[in-house]
Amino acid sequence: SDSAARSTPTLWAYAQRNAHKDTPKKELHTFYIYIKPASKILYQIYFAITFAFMSVKKDKERFSKKIEIVNRQARYLYEILEKYTAGIVLTGTEIKSLRMGKASIAEGYIFIDNGEVWLKNSHIAEYTEGTYNNHDPKRLRKLLLQKKEILKLKQKLEQKGLTIIPLKIFFNQRGYAKLEIALARGKKLHDKREDIKKKDAIRELKNKE
Repeated sequence: SDSAARSTPTLWAYAQRNAHKDTPKKELHTFYIYIKPASKILYQIYFAITFAFMSVKKDKERFSKKIEIVNRQARYLYEILEKYTAGIVLTGTEIKSLRMGKASIAEGYIFIDNGEVWLKNSHIAEYTEGTYNNHDPKRLRKLLLQKKEILKLKQKLEQKGLTIIPLKIFFNQRGYAKLEIALARGKKLHDKREDIKKKDAIRELKNKE
Protein backbone atom coordinates (compact mmCIF):
# COMPACT_ATOMS: atom_id res chain seq x y z
CA SER A 1 0.00 0.00 0.00
CA ASP A 2 1.00 3.70 -0.32
CA SER A 3 1.16 4.00 3.48
CA ALA A 4 3.63 1.09 3.58
CA ALA A 5 5.77 2.83 0.99
CA ARG A 6 5.78 6.03 3.05
CA SER A 7 7.14 4.08 6.04
CA THR A 8 10.56 4.07 4.31
CA PRO A 9 11.48 7.79 4.13
CA THR A 10 14.52 7.33 1.86
CA LEU A 11 12.71 5.32 -0.80
CA TRP A 12 9.59 7.50 -0.60
CA ALA A 13 11.67 10.68 -0.95
CA TYR A 14 13.34 9.16 -3.98
CA ALA A 15 9.96 8.40 -5.50
CA GLN A 16 8.71 11.95 -4.90
CA ARG A 17 11.87 13.55 -6.30
CA ASN A 18 11.50 11.57 -9.50
CA ALA A 19 7.70 11.86 -9.80
CA HIS A 20 7.88 15.05 -11.92
CA LYS A 21 10.25 13.49 -14.44
CA ASP A 22 9.06 11.93 -17.64
CA THR A 23 9.37 8.42 -16.29
CA PRO A 24 7.56 5.88 -18.44
CA LYS A 25 4.55 4.33 -16.68
CA LYS A 26 5.97 0.85 -17.12
CA GLU A 27 9.23 1.77 -15.31
CA LEU A 28 7.31 3.54 -12.52
CA HIS A 29 5.09 0.49 -12.06
CA THR A 30 8.21 -1.72 -11.85
CA PHE A 31 9.70 0.65 -9.25
CA TYR A 32 6.65 0.29 -6.97
CA ILE A 33 6.67 -3.48 -7.38
CA TYR A 34 10.16 -3.52 -5.83
CA ILE A 35 9.59 -0.79 -3.22
CA LYS A 36 6.49 -2.34 -1.60
CA PRO A 37 8.06 -5.69 -0.57
CA ALA A 38 11.09 -3.78 0.75
CA SER A 39 8.79 -1.59 2.86
CA LYS A 40 7.11 -4.64 4.36
CA ILE A 41 10.47 -6.18 5.27
CA LEU A 42 11.62 -2.93 6.91
CA TYR A 43 8.33 -2.81 8.81
CA GLN A 44 8.94 -6.33 10.12
CA ILE A 45 12.51 -5.49 11.15
CA TYR A 46 11.33 -2.32 12.93
CA PHE A 47 8.66 -4.17 14.93
CA ALA A 48 11.07 -7.01 15.78
CA ILE A 49 13.65 -4.54 17.18
CA THR A 50 10.96 -2.60 19.08
CA PHE A 51 9.60 -5.80 20.63
CA ALA A 52 13.12 -6.89 21.67
CA PHE A 53 13.80 -3.55 23.40
CA MET A 54 10.46 -3.71 25.21
CA SER A 55 11.25 -7.24 26.45
CA VAL A 56 14.65 -6.12 27.77
CA LYS A 57 13.03 -3.15 29.53
CA LYS A 58 10.44 -5.42 31.19
CA ASP A 59 13.18 -7.82 32.33
CA LYS A 60 15.14 -4.94 33.89
CA GLU A 61 12.05 -3.71 35.70
CA ARG A 62 11.33 -7.24 36.95
CA PHE A 63 14.91 -7.71 38.16
CA SER A 64 15.06 -4.26 39.75
CA LYS A 65 12.22 -5.16 42.13
CA LYS A 66 13.85 -5.53 45.51
CA ILE A 67 13.78 -9.15 46.62
CA GLU A 68 15.94 -9.79 49.67
CA ILE A 69 16.20 -12.72 52.06
CA VAL A 70 17.75 -11.14 55.15
CA ASN A 71 19.37 -12.77 58.16
CA ARG A 72 17.91 -10.41 60.77
CA GLN A 73 19.68 -12.04 63.71
CA ALA A 74 23.15 -11.63 62.22
CA ARG A 75 23.90 -8.11 63.44
CA TYR A 76 22.45 -8.86 66.87
CA LEU A 77 24.53 -11.99 67.41
CA TYR A 78 27.71 -10.95 65.61
CA GLU A 79 30.07 -8.04 65.13
CA ILE A 80 30.48 -7.60 61.36
CA LEU A 81 34.15 -7.16 60.40
CA GLU A 82 34.29 -7.55 56.60
CA LYS A 83 31.68 -8.06 53.87
CA TYR A 84 31.89 -9.99 50.61
CA THR A 85 29.47 -10.67 47.75
CA ALA A 86 29.38 -14.25 46.52
CA GLY A 87 27.61 -15.96 43.67
CA ILE A 88 25.47 -19.01 44.46
CA VAL A 89 25.17 -22.21 42.42
CA LEU A 90 21.40 -22.78 42.26
CA THR A 91 18.91 -24.93 40.38
CA GLY A 92 16.02 -23.54 38.32
CA THR A 93 13.40 -24.36 40.97
CA GLU A 94 15.54 -22.73 43.68
CA ILE A 95 15.71 -19.48 41.71
CA LYS A 96 11.94 -19.47 41.21
CA SER A 97 11.35 -20.00 44.95
CA LEU A 98 13.80 -17.22 45.80
CA ARG A 99 11.95 -14.80 43.51
CA MET A 100 8.84 -15.59 45.54
CA GLY A 101 10.75 -14.85 48.77
CA LYS A 102 10.37 -18.40 50.08
CA ALA A 103 13.73 -18.89 51.76
CA SER A 104 15.60 -18.43 55.03
CA ILE A 105 19.29 -18.10 55.87
CA ALA A 106 18.85 -17.42 59.61
CA GLU A 107 20.26 -20.84 60.57
CA GLY A 108 22.80 -20.97 57.76
CA TYR A 109 26.56 -20.91 58.17
CA ILE A 110 29.51 -20.91 55.80
CA PHE A 111 32.66 -23.03 55.74
CA ILE A 112 35.67 -23.52 53.48
CA ASP A 113 36.67 -26.99 52.37
CA ASN A 114 39.49 -27.83 49.98
CA GLY A 115 39.60 -24.28 48.62
CA GLU A 116 35.83 -24.12 48.02
CA VAL A 117 33.20 -22.13 49.94
CA TRP A 118 29.90 -23.73 50.98
CA LEU A 119 26.63 -22.57 52.50
CA LYS A 120 25.06 -25.08 54.89
CA ASN A 121 21.66 -25.14 56.64
CA SER A 122 20.06 -22.50 54.45
CA HIS A 123 16.45 -23.24 53.53
CA ILE A 124 14.91 -22.63 50.10
CA ALA A 125 11.37 -23.99 49.91
CA GLU A 126 10.42 -26.39 47.14
CA TYR A 127 8.87 -24.68 44.13
CA THR A 128 5.11 -25.25 44.27
CA GLU A 129 4.84 -25.97 40.55
CA GLY A 130 8.00 -28.06 40.41
CA THR A 131 8.00 -31.66 39.22
CA TYR A 132 10.23 -34.61 40.17
CA ASN A 133 13.19 -32.27 39.40
CA ASN A 134 12.41 -30.20 42.51
CA HIS A 135 15.34 -29.46 44.83
CA ASP A 136 16.16 -30.52 48.38
CA PRO A 137 15.26 -27.44 50.52
CA LYS A 138 18.29 -27.78 52.84
CA ARG A 139 20.91 -29.03 50.42
CA LEU A 140 24.54 -27.91 50.56
CA ARG A 141 25.07 -24.95 48.22
CA LYS A 142 28.34 -23.88 46.65
CA LEU A 143 29.36 -20.21 46.78
CA LEU A 144 31.48 -18.46 44.17
CA LEU A 145 34.26 -16.12 45.25
CA GLN A 146 37.59 -15.06 43.79
CA LYS A 147 40.56 -17.21 44.80
CA LYS A 148 42.26 -14.31 46.58
CA GLU A 149 39.09 -13.68 48.62
CA ILE A 150 38.87 -17.36 49.59
CA LEU A 151 42.53 -17.39 50.63
CA LYS A 152 42.07 -14.22 52.69
CA LEU A 153 39.01 -15.62 54.47
CA LYS A 154 40.79 -18.92 55.17
CA GLN A 155 43.69 -17.06 56.80
CA LYS A 156 41.31 -14.91 58.88
CA LEU A 157 39.43 -17.97 60.14
CA GLU A 158 42.60 -19.15 61.83
CA GLN A 159 42.10 -16.35 64.34
CA LYS A 160 40.15 -17.38 67.41
CA GLY A 161 36.48 -16.41 67.55
CA LEU A 162 36.03 -15.52 63.86
CA THR A 163 33.46 -17.13 61.57
CA ILE A 164 31.70 -16.50 58.24
CA ILE A 165 27.96 -15.83 58.27
CA PRO A 166 25.32 -15.17 55.57
CA LEU A 167 23.75 -11.68 55.68
CA LYS A 168 21.31 -11.58 52.78
CA ILE A 169 20.38 -13.09 49.42
CA PHE A 170 19.49 -10.59 46.70
CA PHE A 171 19.21 -10.27 42.92
CA ASN A 172 21.54 -7.89 41.09
CA GLN A 173 20.59 -5.71 38.08
CA ARG A 174 21.40 -8.56 35.69
CA GLY A 175 18.99 -10.86 37.50
CA TYR A 176 21.60 -13.11 39.13
CA ALA A 177 21.16 -14.29 42.73
CA LYS A 178 23.95 -13.15 45.06
CA LEU A 179 24.73 -13.80 48.72
CA GLU A 180 26.22 -11.12 50.92
CA ILE A 181 28.44 -12.78 53.51
CA ALA A 182 30.50 -11.42 56.37
CA LEU A 183 33.56 -12.28 58.38
CA ALA A 184 32.24 -11.83 61.90
CA ARG A 185 32.96 -12.24 65.59
CA GLY A 186 30.36 -13.48 68.06
CA LYS A 187 29.14 -10.84 70.48
CA LYS A 188 29.26 -11.26 74.23
CA LEU A 189 26.11 -10.92 76.33
CA HIS A 190 27.17 -7.39 77.39
CA ASP A 191 27.50 -6.32 73.73
CA LYS A 192 24.05 -7.67 72.92
CA ARG A 193 22.49 -5.73 75.79
CA GLU A 194 24.19 -2.54 74.60
CA ASP A 195 22.77 -3.07 71.12
CA ILE A 196 19.27 -3.46 72.55
CA LYS A 197 19.66 -0.21 74.50
CA LYS A 198 20.78 1.65 71.36
CA LYS A 199 17.85 0.33 69.33
CA ASP A 200 15.39 1.29 72.08
CA ALA A 201 16.87 4.81 72.24
CA ILE A 202 16.62 5.24 68.45
CA ARG A 203 13.03 3.97 68.50
CA GLU A 204 12.08 6.47 71.23
CA LEU A 205 13.59 9.38 69.27
CA LYS A 206 11.64 8.38 66.15
CA ASN A 207 8.40 8.17 68.15
CA LYS A 208 8.94 11.68 69.52
CA GLU A 209 9.45 13.04 66.02
